[in-house]
Amino acid sequence: MTNKKNICKERVSKLHGNLIVAYEEGDCLGNVGEIYFDKRTCRIKGISLASKFLEAEEKNYLKFSDIHKLGNSVVIVSSGGALSKTPKGLISSSLRVMNGIRIVTEEGEHLGEMADVNVTAETGEIRDILIYGDKRIPIDVEKDKIRIGPDMIVVPAAYKATIVANPPRESEDDFGHVVKSAGDVTRKLADSLSAAVHKLMDLTKVDDEDEAGKDKQDARPKSEATKKETASKETASAAKSTVTKKGTTAKKAASGTKSAPSKKRTAAKKKAADKKEQTATETEDTPGK
Repeated sequence: MTNKKNICKERVSKLHGNLIVAYEEGDCLGNVGEIYFDKRTCRIKGISLASKFLEAEEKNYLKFSDIHKLGNSVVIVSSGGALSKTPKGLISSSLRVMNGIRIVTEEGEHLGEMADVNVTAETGEIRDILIYGDKRIPIDVEKDKIRIGPDMIVVPAAYKATIVANPPRESEDDFGHVVKSAGDVTRKLADSLSAAVHKLMDLTKVDDEDEAGKDKQDARPKSEATKKETASKETASAAKSTVTKKGTTAKKAASGTKSAPSKKRTAAKKKAADKKEQTATETEDTPGK
């Protein structure tokens, strides 16, 4: 296989969603929707605009020959007049439909399933078939016969030995870009949240200081009123206690005064009874009576 250097390659799946710009008018025509291949020549045949940019007459297809520049962020075409109706029968040759088809050798050995392709930006020619498992098969469509069918891609048996791992930069560059973008967004969000928190803290601090000042002003009158109320309660309690003590003392005195005559009467009755009993005894003991 020929080994060409300085070939600018594009990963076809990255073209999906890219802007399509008309060079002459400077207008944005839409975004890349589908990429179609000529299965016989193994080259890009054309692209279609995403469905949301369809016009009334359905002119949403661009032939590859009308593409001025196939870039990783923008597709430049000569003019908006290059738009035409999508030819019939192209759906089976779109990258989305071809994704996952089997890759086998001429001897029938299975090499993997297609995940994507790299193409030459200038010619649209397929340069690598990317297979699942982060591997790729370099191909040379000018030298070798590659057949792309509806269910599989057939390559020479020698291609098994050419399978290599994707260079780390092919997958890491995208991941690094995503991480960097995510990091930028995260930092901006964190800065915004931090500023909002500091502002909220400042407002809360001012409110707390105002509330503390108000409480301090209200505390003195409230304390004095509380002291007066407490003193009044203590005085009333002492007076009540004094009255209670006096009442108890008076009751005891009255009880003592009342019990003295009662004791005297009891003693007199006992004395009279004793005297009566003594008289009776003496009468019984006197003879002749």
